[in-house]
Amino acid sequence: MIDILCEGGTVLFDVRMSFQAMQRLLEDGIIPDERFVELTFEDGSCGLVKKKSIIGFYEAESTQV
Repeated sequence: MIDILCEGGTVLFDVRMSFQAMQRLLEDGIIPDERFVELTFEDGSCGLVKKKSIIGFYEAESTQV
């Protein structure tokens, strides 16, 4: 599981994706910066974020109790 840091100071917590998968996704030129990346969160909800808006990420443990 990872947390994602986005432009504007937004943090997306508890994303169901491995550190390695996100690293490959950001380094891969197949997905253009203007396209959206689909995310699934720990609670099962989904969301989209533009690839170019992601400025960092880190491995994290679930914050749910």
